[in-house]
Amino acid sequence: MMEDEVHVYYEDIKEKSKLAQSAKHIVRRSPRPKLNNYSKKELKQLNGPVYQYNPSKPMTYAEFGALPKNCQAEYLQALVDKYGIGPAAICEMFGRSNKTGFGSQLFKRLGIKTPKKIAKKATARFLSEFCRQAEETQNTVGPAETKPDMALQNMALCFIGVYSPEAIIQRLNGLFPLGAPVKVRVEIEVC
Repeated sequence: MMEDEVHVYYEDIKEKSKLAQSAKHIVRRSPRPKLNNYSKKELKQLNGPVYQYNPSKPMTYAEFGALPKNCQAEYLQALVDKYGIGPAAICEMFGRSNKTGFGSQLFKRLGIKTPKKIAKKATARFLSEFCRQAEETQNTVGPAETKPDMALQNMALCFIGVYSPEAIIQRLNGLFPLGAPVKVRVEIEVC
């Protein structure tokens, strides 16, 4: 009877050994990948607002300020890469003074590197080509038509930025029809 128990014992050991050896050859499948690996914060960002801007067209500082920082940085970096301009040209495009270092602060805040050499020709080309598009789009809008029973009596305009008589004259030309009698008073205050 003892031999039967020994025989069963050794058979049991053989079976367990085979089972252990076969476990090495089992093909295990990896768990199914999760399709949605986003956190709650990332999901909220995916459903955020949509911003549109055209990097090949100039914009006002108010429009620029309404964009998020990453869009502002992309816009300015595209201008710097295309035209090779610096902060002073950007200030002039926005109609801001660069005496306070506004352009440099803006570039630093957005992480934009200025070119090592900024050619005056590149800045002039930028201002003539790129910024002229904005003036042309403003000038294509004709003067406001007044109804016969309405008349414009008084109006005040304020221009802030680098003094340019040509720019002021162009803007005044778009306000009134040609040949209309107008009384113009000019006050210049130097900051």
